[in-house]
Amino acid sequence: MASTFDLWKAAVAVGGLLLLLVGGTAGFHFVEGWSWWDSFFMVLISVTTVGYGEVHPLSQPGQMVASVVIIGGVGVGAYVLLFVTRHVFEGIVEGTFTRARARRRELAAVAAMSGHTIVCGYGRLGREICAGLKAEAREVVVIDTDPSVAEDVFEQGLSCIVGDAADEELLKQAGVANAGSIAVATREDAMNTYIVLAARELNPDARIIARASTSVATRRLLRSGASQVISPARLGGRRMASMLIRPSVVDFMDLAELGEYSDLFIEELELSATSDLAGKSLVEANYAGTYHVLVLAVRGGDGEMRFAPPASDPLNPGDLLIVAGHRKDLTRLEEALGAAA
Repeated sequence: MASTFDLWKAAVAVGGLLLLLVGGTAGFHFVEGWSWWDSFFMVLISVTTVGYGEVHPLSQPGQMVASVVIIGGVGVGAYVLLFVTRHVFEGIVEGTFTRARARRRELAAVAAMSGHTIVCGYGRLGREICAGLKAEAREVVVIDTDPSVAEDVFEQGLSCIVGDAADEELLKQAGVANAGSIAVATREDAMNTYIVLAARELNPDARIIARASTSVATRRLLRSGASQVISPARLGGRRMASMLIRPSVVDFMDLAELGEYSDLFIEELELSATSDLAGKSLVEANYAGTYHVLVLAVRGGDGEMRFAPPASDPLNPGDLLIVAGHRKDLTRLEEALGAAA
């Protein structure tokens, strides 16, 4: 947005030019007795120094008017030229430098990230993914081919790199080697497959969630290295069916998962080998009495999910606990489990 000072200088430039044109035209008209058009044309060719001859022979007073118009035209023209040139330079050249500096700072900030999430594709699905991650204060880097999405991403306080996410160099710029997870959410199944292949090669340990529109694409993405594949149509259909059959359960799970229900959250926490709770059963650790949380399920090292695990079963290092509770209680448990970030 232009400053008041810049607007004032622009007004001076335009006003000086108009004053010269009007004053010169009136001078020739009244001194030489020419028509208004001939007088204006004489001023115009004098100011622009195009080299045309005089419209009519000039008397000595007319030559004095012409001299003032020429000198004034040089001064006003120089002022206008400098004003325009400076603003063009600032708008184009300096703007380019500013964007380049901003991009370097952005890349430097991304390079310093670790455990962040890369979101490939900023369509409707990508936006929802970013909104969910932002709500949990996660670091996010968005990659999209559309330059127009960058401004929206930056307004959300997230990082953005414009380009093809299947390009290995672009994934490296996004810090794929240090990323904890990658969401592949472009609209094209083939593109998603290429991205998963490239990302898995650059980071064998990252959790990669990919979007698929068909069952064939799902199989290909899993073979390409995706940790899990989501079909929005299938998932949405099942969710709608569940809402028709058991709406209250779905509402409760949605609100708890998003942390919007009376400060109730559902989290997954890992039990570390250094925790005092390692090897203890639910009864011995007294999760409900000490930490005021409910252990809904446990995923063991074999990958098997045990819902409502028996209270006498010991929990081993590496087990993932699916627990529900208030944020402050979950934070205390997280620290006790040795899983604090």
